[in-house]
Amino acid sequence: MAWVALAAGIVEVEHARRGRVAGPIERIDGISRREFARGSLIAGVAVALGLVSKALAGPASSSLGNVADPTRRSTARSAAPSGSVAPSATPAAPATPGRVLTTLDALPVGRAVGFTDPQVGPAVLLRLANDQVVAYSRACTHEGCLVGYDQSSEILVCPCHGAEFDPAHQAEAIAGPTRTPLESIKVVVDRPTGDVILPA
Repeated sequence: MAWVALAAGIVEVEHARRGRVAGPIERIDGISRREFARGSLIAGVAVALGLVSKALAGPASSSLGNVADPTRRSTARSAAPSGSVAPSATPAAPATPGRVLTTLDALPVGRAVGFTDPQVGPAVLLRLANDQVVAYSRACTHEGCLVGYDQSSEILVCPCHGAEFDPAHQAEAIAGPTRTPLESIKVVVDRPTGDVILPA
């Protein structure tokens, strides 16, 4: 339809300029007839390729995938006939809604991983023991430099002025120019799945 509109417009311009329609169009705004035909062919091939790609692509899918509704509970199935095995129940959604930061399997005892808290900003998650996971802001309470985790001494250390914080004792300051502990961030471990969750 666009090419028909273009051709009709060219005919009108020629008619207005000369009072008549010229013979075969040899030049269109500085483009030769051969160049015009070549451009038309390329446009037609592009449209055809687009239609073929759309047909082969299938339905669009979301990059987020299917997120289970944490408030939804699976209903109990009726008892299976004697001698048969009842189908296994689907795993329950985490009891605490929020963002999964990692799992206990992926975070060994004595290790730390960084993440970003929507309210606090850069933060660190540490697994102190099998059943103990804590999280703190990484902003040093002296001048705001980002602290790092020294695995050998199991403390959080500020690289700017040497402040040190003990994650096993509410990130209290144990050395350096500040006495204010790092801000604590609440995280929850979902026992059935082992997910470490930042509550919503």
